[in-house]
Amino acid sequence: MGEAKRRQAAGATAAPGASPVATLLGQARALQQRGASASALPLLWQAIAAEPAHADAQHLCGQVLVDLGQAALGLQHLQRSVALAPQRADWRINLARLHLALGQPAEARTQLQAAVAAQPGHATALFQLGGVCEALGDAAAAALAFLAAAQADPGHALAHAGAAGQLYALGRLPEALASQQQALALQPGLRADGLMGFARAEGPGPDLPERAAQSAMLCRAGPGAATPALLQQALADNELLVADDFLPDPLAWRAHALVLPFLDASAHRHGNFPGMQTLGGHASADMLQRICNLLGRDLKWQWPGHGAFRLSPAGSLARSDIHVDHGDSRVAYAGVLYLSLPQCCSGGTSFWRHRETGWSRSPSKAQLAASRWASLAAFMQAQASGDSQGFDQLQQGRSQWDLLAEVPMRFNRLIVYRSDCFHGISQVFGSGPADARLTQLFFFEPLGLPA
Repeated sequence: MGEAKRRQAAGATAAPGASPVATLLGQARALQQRGASASALPLLWQAIAAEPAHADAQHLCGQVLVDLGQAALGLQHLQRSVALAPQRADWRINLARLHLALGQPAEARTQLQAAVAAQPGHATALFQLGGVCEALGDAAAAALAFLAAAQADPGHALAHAGAAGQLYALGRLPEALASQQQALALQPGLRADGLMGFARAEGPGPDLPERAAQSAMLCRAGPGAATPALLQQALADNELLVADDFLPDPLAWRAHALVLPFLDASAHRHGNFPGMQTLGGHASADMLQRICNLLGRDLKWQWPGHGAFRLSPAGSLARSDIHVDHGDSRVAYAGVLYLSLPQCCSGGTSFWRHRETGWSRSPSKAQLAASRWASLAAFMQAQASGDSQGFDQLQQGRSQWDLLAEVPMRFNRLIVYRSDCFHGISQVFGSGPADARLTQLFFFEPLGLPA
């Protein structure tokens, strides 16, 4: 094939007077864009041999090598290119992405910081810097980067959302809510990630022993807490709160719930539960303030399922039974408001201790190290079903657990407990909205920093 035909096949024709390196680079770039990176690579080797300090050739060679699965060699060429052209923010972003792919977040952060220094106000570099800082656990730096990205590109919904999440983590709640509102105005679908809010307690709550003693009078003790002292200790450990007659008009609230759209569990982010659930965000400010006052703690919330209603008829499918709602070191709370009619109420919420390990809450690192489980995720995977199956069938796995206590379901009863304790639904029942298990769910974290 002649040279002119070869250029045409490569999809690039050199401009009149172009240098040999520019010609090779144009041909290689056209091939790479067409998915023919293997054919582009020899052309780039020729270009670099002719002009080793050609920054464009070095950078494109790095990208082509990454395309071909040679990430380590590609990294070297990308690094050479940014050394030759340190002001190219877009090249530093490419290099940072490769560092992330190689599991090198600190190096990625360095490159993104250099990209921002080279081109202040580069929204993409700032946004990705925020993500890397978040992954590294630096919420303050992540918040600054996300806020700067949103300022550089006010229409960047994910930058506003990223800022909201990090400001929330820092306890800067009014700012977090403002950023989330901007994100939702641009992209309403982000609502599914959870609506943020907070409330401050208007007085002290009962102390834990007193609360446990009150709750014990309303609970059924299981074999794992066979004496009153053991039961009260288990309830105190779980920080269980039981509040009857919670809503002033529960029938109206139940009617409100049943006209909302319910989605099957598979449509939700963590859809392991039996039945159907609405989106979150349906809790009123008054309800949340009352829960805050009952606990006597300042609270914040942002979990996707917070304020959702769940309907769980008999025969519902699920992938897990006994579980925790989170497995990290945070202190957090879950709440359940029972909205099944009195004549339909059955079962409740049960609390458990794993027989082999003795765990009644998410294990610490030391407890995990002393067990045969590599992680909490591995432990939970062993307890759960890989596929959805009937909830009654799932409950056969309870033979490995000791029941500590069950809070019986009662219409308009609210319970709140530590969400890292092992718990489960006692049973599902009914055939549809009129008689099935209906609850509203809440998830909170203590607000320990000033807003």
